[in-house]
Amino acid sequence: MHAQLFDSTALTNEPALRSKLELIELVETSGNVSTACKRVGYSRDTYYRIRNRYNQAGIGGLIHRSRGKSSKKRLPAHIRQLIVAIAISEPLLGRERIARIVARTGFEISSSGVRSVLKSFNLEKIATRESIAKDHGQSEALCKNSGVGI
Repeated sequence: MHAQLFDSTALTNEPALRSKLELIELVETSGNVSTACKRVGYSRDTYYRIRNRYNQAGIGGLIHRSRGKSSKKRLPAHIRQLIVAIAISEPLLGRERIARIVARTGFEISSSGVRSVLKSFNLEKIATRESIAKDHGQSEALCKNSGVGI
């Protein structure tokens, strides 16, 4: 039955799916779960999870289901933008002070959370923030002189 899966299913082009099907087939032909798992590189626990998914949903149960990133741990975009704006407008402020300023808006964030945001925008170092603030200040001055607002 499983030998036909490799021939009749276009989904088996996915390497992870192919190895799961290979594992199921090896266990069926050899009858030895441990040996088949060692050969394919899966643990016995994983084999039983794979087998249960296959028995319940067929090949569709073996397809990788991406769970995505946890949304409860991600900062809202407007908070990330606020942290970046504060860091650029006041480059000498540390993480604690930035966290306290953000807290005044009603959103609690730790200093390590501020650090993560700054790091993701490559703004972790004061010198980098000062350089950007200086460049931003020069462009702002040019815009004011030309009558264009930022």
